[in-house]
Amino acid sequence: AGNRNITGSLSPRLGRLTKLRELYISETSIGGSLPEQIGELTELSYLSVTGTELSGPLPATIGNLSNVQFLELGNNNFNGTLPSEMGGMTGLISVLLYGNRFTGALPSTIGGWTNVATVDMSKNSFSADSGLPTEIGLWTNCEVLAFHEAGIGSSIPSEIGGISALKVLDLSLNQLTGEMPVEVGNLNALETFNVEENRIEGPIPTQIGQLTGLTRLVMTKNFFNSAVPTEIGNLINLETLALNFNRLTGQIPDEITQLDGLTEAFLEINSFSGTIPANIGNMASLESFTAFRNKRGIRPGIGGPLPESLGRLSSLNWFDVAENSITGEIPIGLGDLAENMEYLYLNDNSLEGSVPSELGNLVDILELYLENNGLTGQVPEALCGEADIRVDCTVSCPDGCCTNYNCTSTV
Repeated sequence: AGNRNITGSLSPRLGRLTKLRELYISETSIGGSLPEQIGELTELSYLSVTGTELSGPLPATIGNLSNVQFLELGNNNFNGTLPSEMGGMTGLISVLLYGNRFTGALPSTIGGWTNVATVDMSKNSFSADSGLPTEIGLWTNCEVLAFHEAGIGSSIPSEIGGISALKVLDLSLNQLTGEMPVEVGNLNALETFNVEENRIEGPIPTQIGQLTGLTRLVMTKNFFNSAVPTEIGNLINLETLALNFNRLTGQIPDEITQLDGLTEAFLEINSFSGTIPANIGNMASLESFTAFRNKRGIRPGIGGPLPESLGRLSSLNWFDVAENSITGEIPIGLGDLAENMEYLYLNDNSLEGSVPSELGNLVDILELYLENNGLTGQVPEALCGEADIRVDCTVSCPDGCCTNYNCTSTV
């Protein structure tokens, strides 16, 4: 544990400790800069300075520390560009530089970190005019590569496909542009792939289907504008699929129903059409399915009836297909989802027929939105209580149970 009462700065005399192998400074109020004499500690294998008030650029002499295996400089106030001399730190296994104020371009010399297994430079302010250097493809032993909210831009280099050991790739909340390189399909060990909130455009490459070990695929808030490749069905270990807030088109592929371990599917705010896959009931682990607001402008959104197989999704807690063009009646099988269903949004579609009495089984429902449809019948009294229930005035409802929409006032 650190001590915030420790203040002052690091003395240049630190360089006299030439036999020092490990240096730990954590959670103190030490300020000033990292003295250039740090480069004289050539026997260091572990350099950990985290959570301090240290600032300024890293000295070029840090590149002399070729024996350092673990470089931890997270959560400080370091700034400026990374010195190109850091490429000389060829012994590095772990590089943690997150939570600083580094700027400028990443030096190409870091390709020399050929033994590195973990690199985390998240939460910095690197230049959006430059991105990941192509030399990262030399990091063939790297398992974790994190640049979350790091400020990087440009396109993802195709050389990234050379990082064959990679398990976690987090490039979220940056300014990445261009298309996703097909070489990502070579990352056969990948388990987490996150490019949320960038400016990546074009198709989702079919090669994504080669990443059969993937458990999380997050592509939220980009400009992907193709159909979802059918190869998505090959991702048999996938647990989270987030493709929301893009410009994806076409049918939600039937192959998605092969993902029986998927717990979360976020598909909302795209331009999907077609129907919800009929075999969605095969997705036995599904807890959340959101595909609302695919009806945008002249695009009709998702249509057709709700699949009868929905009633088999016993783990389903959240189902939202509002603001589409779904037709037909509400399947009575939805009443079989009483064990976990809490949020059901079917509003702003073209549903018709009576509200099925079987919905009365959903006694733990918290929000049930059925308004702006063509429904009739009545809301089951068993649902009245704490739930927020919204229906059109064509549906009768016990007093005080519902919020009514589209009512014709009479004088």
